[in-house]
Amino acid sequence: MGSKFVIVDNPITKLSEATETYYRNEWNKNSGSKKLKQRLVHEHTVSKANLSSKIILEALPTSVLDMEVYRNGIRQKFGTDYTTSRSVEINFTTALVKDDFVKIYYQTNDRNPIKQVNYFEIPKNIESNAPNDEVSAGSYSEFFQHFESIVQNQIGFTGNVNGANNYRDTFKDLGKGTVILQHDGSLMKAMALANNEDLDVISSIRFVKNRYQEFQLKFLNAVNKIQITQDASLLTTAKVVDKALKNINVDKIPNDPFAYSFMLASGERFATETYTVTAENHTWGQTNTFLQSTDTQEIFNQEPGLKITSAYNPDTDIDKEAMYVYKNNVLMLYNHDYIISNSSSENKIIFIGYANEKPKVNDVITIRHYTTIQPTWVPPTPAKLGASRCYKPEEIIDTETYSSGSRAFIQCHDGSQVLKYGDMRDTALLELEKRIYNTINKRFTSRDYMPLLEINQKRPNFFNGTSWTRNDFNNLMRPIFTRWSSENALNYHENTGYSLTLSFTPNVNYNVSNYVQSGYVPTTNNLKLTVGEIIIGQTSGTKAKVKSISEDTNTVAIETSDDVFITNEVVKGQSSGASRVISAVNQDWRTINYSSLQDANGDFLPGHWRGIYRWYYGTDRPHTHPWEMLGFSQKPIWWENYYSWTATATRNQLISDIEQGIIRSGSRANYLDKSYLNTDNVYKKPGFSSYVPVDTSGKLISPKDAGIIAKNPTELNAQSEWKFGDGAPVENAFMLSSTYQYALQKVLYLTSPGLYVDLLWNSNDIIKSKADPTQVIDSATGKRPNNKDYYIHRETDTNGVTYNRAGIQNFIVEHLNYTGKSVTNAFGNVIRNLQTNLSYRCAGFIDRTTLQVESQAYDSTSNSTSIMIPNEDVNITLHTGGSIQEAAYSGFIVQVVEQGYKVFGYDIVHPYFRTFAPMISGRAKSVRVGGKTVSTLPYDPGTTYHQNDIVVHNDQFYQSLITHVSLTTDFTPPVGTKWRQLKELPTVGGTEVQHYYDYDETEIIDVEYGAVYKTRQDVYNIIAGYGKYLEANGWNFDDFNNDLTYYKDLFANHLNKKMICTNPDLIVDRGNTRELCAGSVAMVFEKMGGQVVYFGKPHPEVYNQSTNNNNKKILAIGDNLNTDIRGANLLNYDCLLISNGIHKDEINNKGIEKVAKEYEVIVNFIQSDLKW
Repeated sequence: MGSKFVIVDNPITKLSEATETYYRNEWNKNSGSKKLKQRLVHEHTVSKANLSSKIILEALPTSVLDMEVYRNGIRQKFGTDYTTSRSVEINFTTALVKDDFVKIYYQTNDRNPIKQVNYFEIPKNIESNAPNDEVSAGSYSEFFQHFESIVQNQIGFTGNVNGANNYRDTFKDLGKGTVILQHDGSLMKAMALANNEDLDVISSIRFVKNRYQEFQLKFLNAVNKIQITQDASLLTTAKVVDKALKNINVDKIPNDPFAYSFMLASGERFATETYTVTAENHTWGQTNTFLQSTDTQEIFNQEPGLKITSAYNPDTDIDKEAMYVYKNNVLMLYNHDYIISNSSSENKIIFIGYANEKPKVNDVITIRHYTTIQPTWVPPTPAKLGASRCYKPEEIIDTETYSSGSRAFIQCHDGSQVLKYGDMRDTALLELEKRIYNTINKRFTSRDYMPLLEINQKRPNFFNGTSWTRNDFNNLMRPIFTRWSSENALNYHENTGYSLTLSFTPNVNYNVSNYVQSGYVPTTNNLKLTVGEIIIGQTSGTKAKVKSISEDTNTVAIETSDDVFITNEVVKGQSSGASRVISAVNQDWRTINYSSLQDANGDFLPGHWRGIYRWYYGTDRPHTHPWEMLGFSQKPIWWENYYSWTATATRNQLISDIEQGIIRSGSRANYLDKSYLNTDNVYKKPGFSSYVPVDTSGKLISPKDAGIIAKNPTELNAQSEWKFGDGAPVENAFMLSSTYQYALQKVLYLTSPGLYVDLLWNSNDIIKSKADPTQVIDSATGKRPNNKDYYIHRETDTNGVTYNRAGIQNFIVEHLNYTGKSVTNAFGNVIRNLQTNLSYRCAGFIDRTTLQVESQAYDSTSNSTSIMIPNEDVNITLHTGGSIQEAAYSGFIVQVVEQGYKVFGYDIVHPYFRTFAPMISGRAKSVRVGGKTVSTLPYDPGTTYHQNDIVVHNDQFYQSLITHVSLTTDFTPPVGTKWRQLKELPTVGGTEVQHYYDYDETEIIDVEYGAVYKTRQDVYNIIAGYGKYLEANGWNFDDFNNDLTYYKDLFANHLNKKMICTNPDLIVDRGNTRELCAGSVAMVFEKMGGQVVYFGKPHPEVYNQSTNNNNKKILAIGDNLNTDIRGANLLNYDCLLISNGIHKDEINNKGIEKVAKEYEVIVNFIQSDLKW
C-alpha cells in the first residue's frame, strides 16, 4: 500500500545537521492499495571466465515487458539497452565487461522456479514495516531508499536514479515508493499462525466445521425426539427450539468451547411484549414500504411503525443483546420484514415490504428482548464472523433443476440447504436459522455486504481468469471434498441418474379398457415388453434395460445403454420377444455428462450441467436468483426496479449489465463512477449475451440451448461416470452442505494467507475507509490495523474489559478452548509481540567467533556506505524447516463392473493414483495368477493317448500332438512328431498378463479413483506403473516392520469387534528374511481383550473345506510344527515336515526327535526342501 510522506518539520540547511525527520502521512488517491508481487531475482557478476557466456534465466518469465534489468545499478531499457531471445536469454546492446554486475527481476509461472542462481526477493510486506506501524519518523537511509524507489518506479522512467534521468518528465506519482509502506496484508500474523501448531488455521477451521455439523444433527434429532415423545401441538415453534437447545446443552458449562459464540439467543431470560394490531395502532396503513439504498436510517425513522417499550439498538448492542419479533408466533426477519427505529423520544418497529405481507388488524406481534445473550454453545459459521456472505433463511421449492421432480429445501443463513423432512423439524430449523440471522451483525446481513476477501477474487470462471486456474482451484478443493464424501460414505463417481427415454410409434394394439397396470407394453395381443428386461436395437445392436414404461405404452425409460439407439429402428425385448419402432430418442439434459465436450476456448467442460453453469455464471440457479451472477447472496432491494427475465426491456438491461458487470445501486454501485470498467471487476462476463441460460418465460434452459455447446455428447459419453470438478450430484450435495463455506475459508487461506488473516481477522472492525474505499482501516482507531496492544476474542485487558470479536481469529480461539490452552498465553501474547528480525540463511554450520556481518548504510556524518554489526547483536540459531513434501501410498481396490474393472484406493485426501505408463515396445515377461495346472497321465506303452494329453516320463512332461497308440520307442531321441516336450505344466483358468520392465518416467499420469478399465492388462499396467512411480519417488518396499505397536494403536477402538484369522502362523520365512505373520497380529488383538476366530491350520475348518473324501490317502506337508504338523496329527493324517523352514535352526541344533517332542507332535516324514 503506497503512501506519500512529506517533510513538515525540517529546519536543517544541510544533510549533516539532520538527526531526525518527521513526516505527515497523507491518503494517496492516485495510487491507492497496490498489489506488490514477489519476484524472482537473478544475479550475474561478469568475470574473465564467463565473459563470453550468455545470461540465461533459470525460469520462463511471464512477460519480458514486466522484467526489470539493472546493469551496475542502472535500469536498462528493453529494446534499447537489451533484448531477449527465447524469452530466457538476455542480450545487451553494449557488450558486458569484466566486473559488470547484472541484476534481473522477473515473475514466472514455473511451479519449481528455484534452481541454482535465482532466488525470491523479500516480500515488501515483510521487508518494509511488517508490523504496520504508524510511520512518523525514519532514518535518512530509509528515506533515501524510498525516494530512489519513487523515482525508479515512475512509468516511462529512464536513466540513472542517482544521476542523469528523465524523472522531471514523468507523472511524479509519489505513491510509487516501495520502502516506507503500510499494508493490507502484512504477513506477520499469517507467518506466526503457520509456524505454530496450536494456532494452525486449517486445523482450527476443520475443528469448528466438525462441531457445527454435529450441532446441526443434534439439534434436528432433539426436535424429532420432542415431536415423537410429547404433544408438540401444545408448543410454539419458539418453545420447541428453546427446548431442543436446552436438551442438547444440558451438560455444558460456561468454560466450554463456543459458550460465547453469540450465534443466537435462547433460554428463559428475556422480556416479553405482546401487541394485538388494532385500527388505532395500525399506523402503517396499506402502503408498500421498501428500504432504498439512498435512504439513511434517520430518514427511514420517520416511517410509521409499532411503538414498543424495549430499547434495543442493532448497531450498538450486537453480541450483547438480541431482539426477536414474532407475527402470530412466526419469527420475522430483520431487514426483510422489519427494522428497528431508535430515537430519544421512542422506540418502534417499522414493518417493510408489500402491504399485504405486513401485519394486519388482529395479528399478534410478540417481542422477545434478551438483555443478555446467554451461552448456547453453537459453533460460529463463516457467515456469522463476516468471513462469507449471508443468505436469507427461507423455504425454497425447486421445480426445474431435478430430473426426479420438485424438491423443497430450507435455505440456511450460510447458504446451505436442508431437504425438508415434512414435519416439525422444518419449522424448527427455519426458526433457528432466522434467530441466527437476526443475531448476526446487521452489516454482515446487509444485502450489499461483501467480505474484504471473497472467493470470487480467487476462483476463476469462463469469462474471467485469476492467478489460479480452474484446475488449480479444483486441486485445492479436492482433498476437502473427498474427505467429506468419505466421511459420509458417498461414491461421487457413480452416474446412476442418467435418464434416456425412447418414444415409440403409437401402438394400434393398445386398448386402455383391457390394459393391465403391471408394467407391460402390449405390442400384440400376446407379446408385451416388460420392466427390467433387456431390449436390443435390431439395426444398431444397442442393448439397454427397461426402467419404466408410460401408461400409454409409447414411452420407455431405460437404464444405461452400451451404445446409441437409432430413430426408426426396431427394438425387441430379449425376454418377451415384443417389438416396437423408435420414433424419437430423448436425453434429459439434466442427467448428461458433458465432460467429453469443449467450450469456445477449447477447454473441456465440467461434466454436470450444474458444474458448467457455476463455471459460466457463478450459480446453478440463474433463473430464480440472477443476482448471484453479480456477487449478491440476497436479492438487492433495488433489483426489481431494473431487471426481469420476461419483460423485453428489463431483460435486455439485465443481460447487458451482467455482461459488463454493472451494479446499478447500493453500496456496491459501480455504474455512475464507471468503476465497472476496472480490470479487477470479477463479475463482468464479456460475451454473456451469447450464453444466456434463461428463456423469455424465465425458465432455465440446457447448455445446448444456451449456446454453450453445439450438440449433446454421444450416448456412451453422456452416461460416463463423474469426477471431481464436474459439479455432479454428490458434489452438489457437498456445495449445499454447511461444510462448503468452511471449505471455501480453507481455500482462501491457502491462496492468500496474508490477506486472508489480515482482512478477515476481525470483520466487525476492519473495514474499507469511507474516505477512500481502496484503503482498509480499523474502525475502532481510524487507522490501519496494528498488532500492538491488540486483544484477542474473549481476552480481558488490564482494565477488566473483555473483548468480543468476529473474524477468523474466533476459529483459533475455539480450538484453543477445546485443547485446554490459554488464549492469552498461546495466542494473545504471540500476536502482541510479533516482530521481524533480519536473518540470513547460511549454507552450513558456521563459527560465531569468526563471523563478520556487514550492513549497507547511509550515514549523514560519514562517507562510508557500510557498517560492521557487533557480534553481540547477532544471534545464530539452528533452524528446523518444515517438510518440503508429503508422500503417501495406497493399496488398490479393484471392483468388477459391467464395463470392466473399476479401481479405487484408500487415500481420501488425494483420491488418485500417480503412475507411469509402460513402454509396450520394451522388455516384458508373462505373469500368471490363479488357475491350476492340468492333470497328467502315467505313460504306458500300448496305451491310446489323445491329442493334448500330457504324460510324465522320466520326470519330464510330454504333450501328445496327435491321437495315437504309444510304443516303447516313443521317447527314443529324437522324440518325433507324436510328442512335444514341455518345460513346465500348463495351467488352465486364472489370468495372464504382460509385465513390462521399462516405464516412461517423463510423464506422470493421474488415475482418479473410480476410473474404469476394460481389460485386466490395463489394470495391471496401472498397478505396476504406480509401483514404479513410488519407487522413483524414494519408496523402498524391500523392508518390513516387525514392530507390533502399529497394530495396538489400530485395534484400540475396535476391541468390540471379532477378528477372523485364516492363518495362525506366528512367523513366516520369505527367502532369507523372517517376518511376522497373521497369527502374531491376532495374538496382539487377543492380549488386548479382543476375540479372535481362527479358521487356519491346525483348526479343523480348513481341512473340512479341502478334504471331502476320507477314503483317499492324505499327506499334509508344511514347515510349521505348531500349525501344519499339529493339524495333521489332530486329524490323523500322515505328515511331511520341511526341515529347512522356520524350525531349521532348532532341528540343526537339537535334532528332529527332540524338537518334535518339545512341540508335542509326531513327524512321519522329513525332507529338507520341497521338491516334486
